[in-house]
Amino acid sequence: MIISFFNHGTGKAASAINYLFSKHDSDGKLREPPAELFYGDADITKVLIDTNPRKFKYTSGVIAFRDQEKPTERQLQQIVKSFYETFAPGLGPEKVNSLFVKHQDKGNIELHFVIPMIEVSTMKRFNINPPGKYSQM
Repeated sequence: MIISFFNHGTGKAASAINYLFSKHDSDGKLREPPAELFYGDADITKVLIDTNPRKFKYTSGVIAFRDQEKPTERQLQQIVKSFYETFAPGLGPEKVNSLFVKHQDKGNIELHFVIPMIEVSTMKRFNINPPGKYSQM
């Protein structure tokens, strides 16, 4: 399992979310099986991103598994829970919104995520992947 963060996050939510649910990948190849919602609500995530007045609006990335790694649905749910405990300790999904979309079209399982840079209860800035060398260790 590898967690990677993408260098995106300044635009409108539609481009990121539409890509996650697109019938085609970035090379134009048909996704088979198609992408599926794993966790979250795309509409709520979109509103939180698009109403954020700051330049950097969201964090996106992927939790990718090797071809031979075949986690069960229950294991994937536990991984998402552990993800929250690691990147948003003490906050949980009621305070940090997220969207996870499952891709399997490349022969492995990938959980792509989009997380608005907002702590929902206060609407203050919150970044699970702050810039700088110390967050990259």
